[in-house]
Amino acid sequence: MGIEELVKLNDRIFDEINSNLTMLGAVLDNKCKDVIYASSPITTGYRMYKIFEKYKVKSVAELKELDKEVFKREIMDENISDGLEFKFELLDKNYKYIIAPGEFFAKGWTQEHYMSLWEKVIKKFSNIICFNDNYQYSNGCVGELIIGIKNNKQLRKREDFAIINPKEELNQIEKAIEHIDKIGADTKTLSNLYLELKDLN
Repeated sequence: MGIEELVKLNDRIFDEINSNLTMLGAVLDNKCKDVIYASSPITTGYRMYKIFEKYKVKSVAELKELDKEVFKREIMDENISDGLEFKFELLDKNYKYIIAPGEFFAKGWTQEHYMSLWEKVIKKFSNIICFNDNYQYSNGCVGELIIGIKNNKQLRKREDFAIINPKEELNQIEKAIEHIDKIGADTKTLSNLYLELKDLN
């Protein structure tokens, strides 16, 4: 892709991000104190590393060499399904406004584009971030934990809607990194997030 095409693509995606924020604002602007952002793995997370162990691989690229569809079928689809189950569990507990990021798909977007959108959504529309089980293995979820801390959001766990203590979570993230290291997979992104979180505590 040439520079001109890349600029056009980024301009289009920037417009789409702003359009989605405007749409959410029309629905949620006066309800921020009641909105829960349900942080849940989509493209990484505990499930991905268990699949790596199952197939004896160390990366998504190696996994796709074995089976081009296994990443979508056994990781992304299952993560999204679990995220929806998490959302409905919160709704069943009478929390009325839930943002579940796994439900949203935009053609041509990269991981960075999604994170840009969700960071803005968390800052503007959500007062509470609730984290799915084993979120410590997910680059995106740990990134959202950092966003939540920086913006003074309430931080909760799926289990019993318990309050998160960021200092205690550092130990869990460290254990996740150690587990991933044993598999032989790349921990650079998660390790950098861990260090950023450590600096905040």
